[in-house]
Amino acid sequence: MIQSKISADILAESNYSQSSFSTSSHCAAPTLPERPDQIPNVRFEYHLEIACSDESRRAMLRYGFALRGQEVELTTSPQNQYSTEYGTRYTYYTAYNDPKRIMAFNDLSPLGISVPHPIQVKPIGSGFVREAFIPVQPAIQVGDHLGLPTEGYIYHFHQARLVQEYHLMPGGSGSFYATLSRHEKLNQARGCPCAHDALLVFWKMGCRDVHNQHLLYLKKPITRAQLDALNETWLDKHAVRLDLQALLEITREPVVLRPLEQHVENTQKNAADTLHTVQRIPGTNRRESWLEIAVRYGLSAKALLDLNPQYHADPMVLKIGDVLTIQSQKSNARQDTLIGLPPRAPQTYNHPLNSYYAHQASYLNGTTMKAINSRALIRKDIPVVRLNRLG
Repeated sequence: MIQSKISADILAESNYSQSSFSTSSHCAAPTLPERPDQIPNVRFEYHLEIACSDESRRAMLRYGFALRGQEVELTTSPQNQYSTEYGTRYTYYTAYNDPKRIMAFNDLSPLGISVPHPIQVKPIGSGFVREAFIPVQPAIQVGDHLGLPTEGYIYHFHQARLVQEYHLMPGGSGSFYATLSRHEKLNQARGCPCAHDALLVFWKMGCRDVHNQHLLYLKKPITRAQLDALNETWLDKHAVRLDLQALLEITREPVVLRPLEQHVENTQKNAADTLHTVQRIPGTNRRESWLEIAVRYGLSAKALLDLNPQYHADPMVLKIGDVLTIQSQKSNARQDTLIGLPPRAPQTYNHPLNSYYAHQASYLNGTTMKAINSRALIRKDIPVVRLNRLG
């Protein structure tokens, strides 16, 4: 039998009660301890699923869920996990079947994505999943590219009510944090210390798919008046209505094979174009002069000499076979900026491996949208969702 992870000192606090949690209809006769000093065996379990690998959860979300009991057991973390068809199932074990709460991040500062109602644990072996979540990475389209917003706010709504507000962090990383704002009260103060690169939306609550969810991007924080006037019609126009099945299926879309990117070739070409090897003039034993080399590249002899300051003391020491710089690497890089296209044109839901592209600049086309120019910015099992278009 699986042994309880609840320590004796926690059990000693058995009189501590969280009366604010509703117990209606969830458990008519919960099994509670007769002796608070006795360490019981676990007999019940709770399963929760997140539609990505645990590695991706830790890399992009950087938080999990805590299970909190009302009577004896305090906060616990999942004791087991395993891969499923769509992601990862997390299992929590408990000794008592009193109604409990499942909270995103922790019980002291839970995120809005926390399960809004008390949950009921089941006997060990049931394998029953009632609540599940889907991670998404928000993006904004600029021209033919998707970029990561680096300033402003992202809002998650369910049935036109605010679930969670996220504030894009300064510094241009594209990461964001959850604020304390909820539908009832707006508060832009930071609620969770974690920096997120993806956010969770509801998939299932009480075994049922959670529809009528929207994600909205705003440059400025939403006001109380705007929130009070907001409805699903407005959200359908200004935000993206989430399609759960599309979110689950997009990461199963085939990854487009990319043509070999010319980055290495261009780098080699740039190096060749910025250097010149001093040649022998045919039929003589004389080398090319500074002026002859300079004219070939549209430079003056002085400009060429300035690009090669090692010859300032005595330009005449130049000899056949010496390599001269004829154009600064910095200048050349500006002229030959590499901008590629993603293998698939942006759409509402995007396979992450079909979304990144070659782009030397950090930001897209004079905007504050961070270019998705590296595979390291995305995870293959977290869909990239376009929240809006610019231009």
